[in-house]
Amino acid sequence: LNILFSKEKNMATQINNVASATYGYGRDSSGSAVSNIATTNLIEDYAISGVKTPLKTEFRPGENVTYQIYVRNDGTLPLYNVTISDDLGGVGTPLSFVSGTASLNVDGTNTPIIPTSVNPLSFVIPSPFESGSQATVTFVVRVSAALDSSVEYITNTASVTANEGSPTGTIISINPPLTSTITLEDFASLVI
Repeated sequence: LNILFSKEKNMATQINNVASATYGYGRDSSGSAVSNIATTNLIEDYAISGVKTPLKTEFRPGENVTYQIYVRNDGTLPLYNVTISDDLGGVGTPLSFVSGTASLNVDGTNTPIIPTSVNPLSFVIPSPFESGSQATVTFVVRVSAALDSSVEYITNTASVTANEGSPTGTIISINPPLTSTITLEDFASLVI
């Protein structure tokens, strides 16, 4: 029986399990067999995961795009100060937050949420964020109408951090940060 452990920072410990057996038959014959690899994750006290998704994968300058950022407490203990910070497309911030469009859904309960900052766009999920809890922050951004015509795609990144076990506990994060890319839509633009 072989058990292999692998772990990335702030990720669940993965366990790969392989069984092997040797056997004999007849007077002088023998053989062996190896199982498939069974993989599972070791449950940790503090772990967090997430996904960032644009609801529309193409953009036009001046139009709105809706994003959803999903986070889950994968550990066995509560997290505090779960903070989502979105860079709004990075250098030059080609995206801007549309005020009043953010909502938070925690374990099926939907409420409005006000960002703690708009550059970077930051939200804090109410504490404690219990083990197994899931939260989705939905918000709308506007693509800059003055976006340079050479921009063919916008990649924006959201970092997610949390404190382990108390508001002052050790900080953990989703690593790598959550990224998503939207591409320039093919469209006609005519000015007379």
